[in-house]
Amino acid sequence: MSNPDVIRTVLLDVLYKDGEVSVEDGPPEDAILVPGITSNFGFHPGRLESHREEIQELIKQLPLEFIQGEGGGGGMSFLNLCQDREGNLWGQHKACEELLCLAMGLRLAGYCLPRHIWCVLPGGVPYVWFRLEVPTEEPT
Repeated sequence: MSNPDVIRTVLLDVLYKDGEVSVEDGPPEDAILVPGITSNFGFHPGRLESHREEIQELIKQLPLEFIQGEGGGGGMSFLNLCQDREGNLWGQHKACEELLCLAMGLRLAGYCLPRHIWCVLPGGVPYVWFRLEVPTEEPT
């Protein structure tokens, strides 16, 4: 299965299912709400956590410039996220956004700058960072 297929399978599993949410009540209180670039997501916390290792494995394939920590960088343009560590294209930007949001839901990714500054960046899209582990000193 290719990365976009894995990402889509995980994404569909961690979204709330019919009967788990109601339009009248809004998102469940424990929902993990993630503001994406073009889409916003509400993830089921237990199901998202069950996919942590899969998402970490996908992050390991990204260019080092995206990865915070040992030997990595501090972030890179989202436009470059569709390439793997070897420079091969692995998916389109929709799949990249889905991976970013899944990782953000697990606190394994984030935006380098606030949204109101994105307009001055190349393509008007954010710079993003990833990490493989959540630091123990980080507040929840």
